[in-house]
Amino acid sequence: MPIVEIGELKVGMIVAETILVNNRMVLGQGTELTEKILKLLKTWGVTKVNITKDSPVEEKEEIVLSSQQMAEINKQSNYKFKFTDKNDEVLQEMKRLMIKRRVKVQQNTDN
Repeated sequence: MPIVEIGELKVGMIVAETILVNNRMVLGQGTELTEKILKLLKTWGVTKVNITKDSPVEEKEEIVLSSQQMAEINKQSNYKFKFTDKNDEVLQEMKRLMIKRRVKVQQNTDN
């Protein structure tokens, strides 16, 4: 059962285990993800979901950047988030998404 980050979830994937937020069930095992459910998961602060192995999972793109380019992207991201709580999962997910976007932009610029 793969664990998929919230930004990588797709409509049609099946939840492998019940999702709890603050010890309250928000989504049951076996639920098929819809656009509405994906928006609600983000609203509830869910960052990762365990999906069934039968769910369609896209292959990850290979990142081809130099270590210098990655260092610069990480430096910029760390600067933007320097005053944030390092234990805040939502902020860390935002930072991860920002880095992912900057990597994608850099790859498109290089091509």
